[in-house]
Amino acid sequence: MAFDHWKAMGRVPSTLHPDPALAGYFGPQTTVLDLGCGDGRTLSELASAAGRGDAPGGPRPLWAGVDANAPSLAAARERNLPDTALIQADLARLPLADGSFEYGVMHAVLTTLDTPSLRRAVLAEAARVLSAGLSFSDFLLTPEAALYRERYERGLAETGEWGTFRVMDGGRHLYTAHHYRLEELHDLFSQAGFFRLDMRCVQSRTRSGNVINGVVGMAHLA
Repeated sequence: MAFDHWKAMGRVPSTLHPDPALAGYFGPQTTVLDLGCGDGRTLSELASAAGRGDAPGGPRPLWAGVDANAPSLAAARERNLPDTALIQADLARLPLADGSFEYGVMHAVLTTLDTPSLRRAVLAEAARVLSAGLSFSDFLLTPEAALYRERYERGLAETGEWGTFRVMDGGRHLYTAHHYRLEELHDLFSQAGFFRLDMRCVQSRTRSGNVINGVVGMAHLA
């Protein structure tokens, strides 16, 4: 049920935005891969920030976005992003060669990975296909808010893991989400092969208006 939700829903909204500092890591000739690209909003914003439209010296290098969601990819294609491949694939099994891209972006994706084994597999694949680093933004545990504390307590009973909880629509299970501890992120990225992790904590407002803890960061491979 949850897997089908992410593959087939017509639009995958997010109130998160990528780290503005990311644009400082690359220019118009840097290769970039958006892992979980959705409708291409992040790719479009990054292309503008990196000056892709003004790239000197001939054609721009290929950028790419990968997502399992066919409707979102269709919306991304309507943006007509220049020199950008859009690929339907599982993030844990990427149809890409080792070191295909320099930098990756993983924006509001980690929260959708509902088991430790899936988190390890997705980050290991990211480390395999990237050569420089992965920028990420996502949600942290927010137990000080009664709403989230109740979700974590209920989720612990249902899933056996603190921070993992089922998101429901009435009596229908839509998907399972996970909120992270900073130490947990350090361990996951280290196990995947990233050698340094720069993170900073932020707060953001969800689509329903709740304030939640978040994190933006860069996981370095080189």
